[in-house]
Amino acid sequence: MESETKSEKRAEGSSFRYANVLLVAQREIKQRLSTRAFRIATIITVVAAFAYVFVPHALATKAKPLTVGVVGETKLSTEIMQSVASELGQRITFVQYSDQSKLEGDVRSGSLKVGYQSPSTYYVSSSSTSDLGYQFAVTTSTRISQIKATEALNPTPQQLNAIINPSPGKIVNVAKGAPSNKLPAKDSLFELVLMYVLLGQYGAWVMLGVIEEKSTRVVEVLLSTLSPMELLTGKIAGIAAVAIMHAAGVIIALIIGLFSIGSSPTQTVGGTLIVTAPIYFVLGFAFYSTLFGAVGSMVSRTEDAQAASFPIVIPMLVGYVVSIISLSSSTTHLWIKIVALVPGVSPFLAPPLLASGQITLLYFFASIAISLVATLVASKVAARIYELSILQIGARVSLKTIRSTASIAK
Repeated sequence: MESETKSEKRAEGSSFRYANVLLVAQREIKQRLSTRAFRIATIITVVAAFAYVFVPHALATKAKPLTVGVVGETKLSTEIMQSVASELGQRITFVQYSDQSKLEGDVRSGSLKVGYQSPSTYYVSSSSTSDLGYQFAVTTSTRISQIKATEALNPTPQQLNAIINPSPGKIVNVAKGAPSNKLPAKDSLFELVLMYVLLGQYGAWVMLGVIEEKSTRVVEVLLSTLSPMELLTGKIAGIAAVAIMHAAGVIIALIIGLFSIGSSPTQTVGGTLIVTAPIYFVLGFAFYSTLFGAVGSMVSRTEDAQAASFPIVIPMLVGYVVSIISLSSSTTHLWIKIVALVPGVSPFLAPPLLASGQITLLYFFASIAISLVATLVASKVAARIYELSILQIGARVSLKTIRSTASIAK
């Protein structure tokens, strides 16, 4: 009779009800959104994302323009100087002079960086040929000389336009291997840092939530009506929903920042990176959240959380460091491509590697398939650890204790 009762309870506990999962997820969402820490952290990260895009542009816009003193300028010379300044990323202002000696004296004293006397004399005061004023003078003088030499040939307007704005010829790269279409390090680096911070933060939410419920004995009340698998799944689903809302806020702030400076996401970040990064964020969160949940169930005090979670953080650190190495290298070594297949590491490596053309689409899908299989295996192992150790109060539960408990349960 007693054995039948135990089997009935075990059968009841093994049933998985999605309605219970939804209730736990809703509870987790409300709990997270209602905390002041979450609201403050969200505001800070959203503002930081907007500032990351807008502040450098605002500082560059407020930079002092390049002042050019001119004597007897023409419309052509003014237009060419404005065009060259724009190519150099500078704004330009003109100061009119009536005396050549006064113009030269101001350049010598440092009041002006560049002086121009029509038709072809430039004054600079520079200690290096890489100085902005020197580059501006050389480029402008060369451009004006080319145009004047062309005009002397009396070309038609169409011919003159073709000379001034030539169409590039066809370039055929015969080198072995495909050329690297590597994204600017700034874009890939920002995606990498964002992936590392978000996965670490949201995974820690799962772990700390489990520890909090365990240390306050709330979990004992919850498990009176829920199975351990329902509770863990609901917690992960709820935090995933909050994580998506948080990440969406950061992304929207970035997009608003880009549009505010006259740019767009597709102009700043490669389309491939925009598509693949969210995919790997979801895969990475599914993989790490189950592991963080299992570790949280083995710990009874928040003070032990950092030490207990360190083995899980290792693949995150490996992925982050190896990705930095890949971004700073002109070529991608075979070992980096192999490491990109490792579950837990791939979210940091695969998106920038695919976006820069260093791995094929088939390789990318293989990485996704491996991550999915690894996530399924990790979820089963984590769920079993969670089920066996969530009610163990006191010192941190060892894997040896879990194995012995599992054998008794069987």
